[in-house]
Amino acid sequence: MIEMDGLAFLSYVVILAFTPGPNNLMSLEESKRFGFRKSFPFMEGLLVGFLILAVAALVFTDRLLRSMPTVEPLLKAVGSAYILYLVWKLFASGATRSASESNRQLFLAGLILNLSNVKVMLYFLTGYSSFILPAYENFWIALLFGLLLCFAGACSNLLWACFGSLFKAFFARHELSINIVMAILLIYSAVEIWS
Repeated sequence: MIEMDGLAFLSYVVILAFTPGPNNLMSLEESKRFGFRKSFPFMEGLLVGFLILAVAALVFTDRLLRSMPTVEPLLKAVGSAYILYLVWKLFASGATRSASESNRQLFLAGLILNLSNVKVMLYFLTGYSSFILPAYENFWIALLFGLLLCFAGACSNLLWACFGSLFKAFFARHELSINIVMAILLIYSAVEIWS
């Protein structure tokens, strides 16, 4: 057993959790559209997705790492397709979207986004295989670190949602430009999945 480099682990968590990615960009978008509090169902869906992936990645790390080369292309395709669908939704639904989406739909959108997000899967697999499991063989300690990864992801989503809510008036004045930038960043995220 080796000792975990805490600074390297913390750097890994902060960089992967807080940099722009599909979850953070969509948290910003949902908060911009619905307001901070009304975007909570979306972020709850993201959190449940984090928890599911944290436990699955911990329990199946060895199998997942071995099978990743064969299933990764499928996961990338599904994730990319879903992100491109979100880009389409940015422009197709317009202002009517806020009135028509229920809390359940927002929750499911967040859950599906997270469960199809290869970045999040790799976030957990790399966190477990590179930092946590080599240092801690105890399942419960490893799970605690996995929950820390979930907490960091949830905090990041909340921070991006706060940003979307705080600058809602600015975003409303520049909606088309903002949507174009968001679409470009989401498309970049979809392309980046493949690199």
